[in-house]
Amino acid sequence: MGLAGKFLNGAIHWEGYPCNIEKSDFIVSFDIENEEFRKVPLPESKNGKAWGNVSVLGGCLCVLRYCALDVEVWVKIMV
Repeated sequence: MGLAGKFLNGAIHWEGYPCNIEKSDFIVSFDIENEEFRKVPLPESKNGKAWGNVSVLGGCLCVLRYCALDVEVWVKIMV
């Protein structure tokens, strides 16, 4: 899990992990202005593998999953 969150659109975002599970299946967002936490669900990875770190790509929130010959990118358009 990445300890440093990513700042985008007034909120800090981290990958979320349910208790006792090593696979991230959501993003936790903290809206700084409203001081509210939100949970953003991630889609199931096509291989069922865990998603990687949260990043910002072209002004959009994204999560990457990659291994030797396979790359998968999930992008959330923040409106």
